[in-house]
Amino acid sequence: MIEKKINDSGVIFLNKNFIVIKNFSKLLIYNEYFEKLFDYPINPVTNHVIKSIDDTFIVFDNMLSVFVKDGIKQDEQSRYYYKYNSNCKIYTRVDDHENIEFETLDYKFKCSVSNSRKLFLKEYYIQSHYEEKCISNISLKDGKTIWQLSFSKILDDEKASSDSDILEVNNKLYFIALGTNSGGLFCVDINSGKVLMHYPGVSRFLVKDENYIYSSKYENILCKINPVTNEMEEWDVNELVKDNGFENIHDHRCTAYNGLVYFTQTLGDNKAKFGILDTNKKELVYKYDFEPKNGGIGSIQVNNNRIFIHTQDKTLHIFEKDKDLE
Repeated sequence: MIEKKINDSGVIFLNKNFIVIKNFSKLLIYNEYFEKLFDYPINPVTNHVIKSIDDTFIVFDNMLSVFVKDGIKQDEQSRYYYKYNSNCKIYTRVDDHENIEFETLDYKFKCSVSNSRKLFLKEYYIQSHYEEKCISNISLKDGKTIWQLSFSKILDDEKASSDSDILEVNNKLYFIALGTNSGGLFCVDINSGKVLMHYPGVSRFLVKDENYIYSSKYENILCKINPVTNEMEEWDVNELVKDNGFENIHDHRCTAYNGLVYFTQTLGDNKAKFGILDTNKKELVYKYDFEPKNGGIGSIQVNNNRIFIHTQDKTLHIFEKDKDLE
């Protein structure tokens, strides 16, 4: 693979059509082919960009949401936007950090901001409350709580909690909950809150691609879950990764794309590396060792053509994929 490095940079937005890179005090906006479209000046501390309507980006800069199209400011508002499209606007006001406000075509309502993981879907707002130790589903149609599920109840453990990401696939929610001596990955029906599946011991990272859910369990067992059938395939990669210089695959800084799991490892500040596991061929198809000066790995993101890895020394490493990895 071909590697390119950009100093003082990191990817802060990525979808199938656009790549937004923060390069110190400006944003660089590219299309899917990595052709530069425009740049836009920002405060160096700016780290939040979302996609809006009609190729407009919303940049949270200097406590304002700035609407930018083709490199030109269109508007600014004293709000922090989580989501903005023709059907729904979700935001907090700069002068009110205690509430999230929802505006849909038919209804407006508020929810209190809590220490929680948040997932904004077309019809639902999913919250996983760390302190309240529960997950809830709120309807965007009327602001009412559809269901709430206690982590303590599903694990029969008063100390049970969850701080994992929440994934939605096929009208099912996936999250990891852990107790004192128990835990694992849970699959819940999004409409009823009914627990459909519990995968004990599956409790490390949690990512998805177009077709599958991926996680892992001790010791270096890669788990691949079919969200249609709920079947789980286990692949013991312990010997494979250790023979190639890795200790484990469990770091949460990982991702998946088209059947490939991109995992990273940071031991101390100078032993960072990443690898690619092909879950179809059952092979480690790529590995890379970073230089000690790069430090630890901060994030990894992937699209159809490229891999973007940000390291501790504020370097963005861009790997152009070989054809067999696309």
